[in-house]
Amino acid sequence: MEDLVQTANENVQCLASEWNQLKLTLEEEKYQRRGHVMVSESDLHKLQVEISANKRMLNKLQPEVSKCREYSRELHEALANSESSLEQNHQRQNHLQSRCEALKSECDLERESKLKMQAELSEVSNQLSLQSEYCASMGAVCCTLLWRASQQEHMIPHLLAGSQMKSFLSVVSHTLESFLATYEEDMSDGVNEEVQFVLALVGTVTNVAASAVGREFLSKSSHSQSLIETFKHLLSKPPSKHIVRLKGNHGIVQLEHQSNWTQVIGLNERIGAFNDLASLGNSRKKPWRLVDSQADRSQSLGTHPFNVHVGKLLLNNTLARRHTLLSAGNRTGDLMTGRRRR
Repeated sequence: MEDLVQTANENVQCLASEWNQLKLTLEEEKYQRRGHVMVSESDLHKLQVEISANKRMLNKLQPEVSKCREYSRELHEALANSESSLEQNHQRQNHLQSRCEALKSECDLERESKLKMQAELSEVSNQLSLQSEYCASMGAVCCTLLWRASQQEHMIPHLLAGSQMKSFLSVVSHTLESFLATYEEDMSDGVNEEVQFVLALVGTVTNVAASAVGREFLSKSSHSQSLIETFKHLLSKPPSKHIVRLKGNHGIVQLEHQSNWTQVIGLNERIGAFNDLASLGNSRKKPWRLVDSQADRSQSLGTHPFNVHVGKLLLNNTLARRHTLLSAGNRTGDLMTGRRRR
């Protein structure tokens, strides 16, 4: 019996604990339905302590949070500006790219135009070269014919008539200056026509100077002075194998241009004309054969240091050439005997 009572008491206690547990569960469910949570008093105390600590920490972090918010706002503004600048740079890049394409097109057109102009320039250069060769050939032929015509002494007055002779002397002077500037040293063998052209011009002047009418014209013409100075410049330069003949003509013009032997000696003192003509003779394959001076000329020269050159200046081959050019042997005889009258 006692055992049954004890068992019954244990069962009653178990049922009481389960009932209490059920009541607590029902109350929790009731609070949960209302949005509440059941916590213990110790947990609530801990929660209150943590909330207080967080409030104090929040008060400390508030200035930093404000700074962070300001910095964040500035970052947003900088990001917006960067995006705007990036958009502008993108637009500028597109503009520059389109402009670059346009410039490439223009460059291609300019390159094509340049190639075309180079081809045209090459063609014009070839035409100019052909024209220059033609002009040099035509000038050489025409001036050679003029040179041959001037060999006849009766043609000299016809050549001097009118005002064309002054222009001719100016052309000779400019042509000779240009020729000397271009071929200051020995020229190549490919300029024979130019040499013949210049030789024909100077030979014509030489024939004019060999005539009394021509000498008078040259002495009075102002256009002949620059030409005479050019002749002096060339005559004072060292002999060159390509222009020996040209220098010989220049020397003859210089001598013919002087009015008397005193001026000839003065010319020799200024530029050494006799020595230059002598050096020209020495540069030839056949030496110059000098002509002896006569007594009257020696007396007029006295003991001048250049009397030997004066007495033996012109050579037999030069006299023969002048005789052929002028067809006047008496003119040559007057020149050598000193009976020339200016």
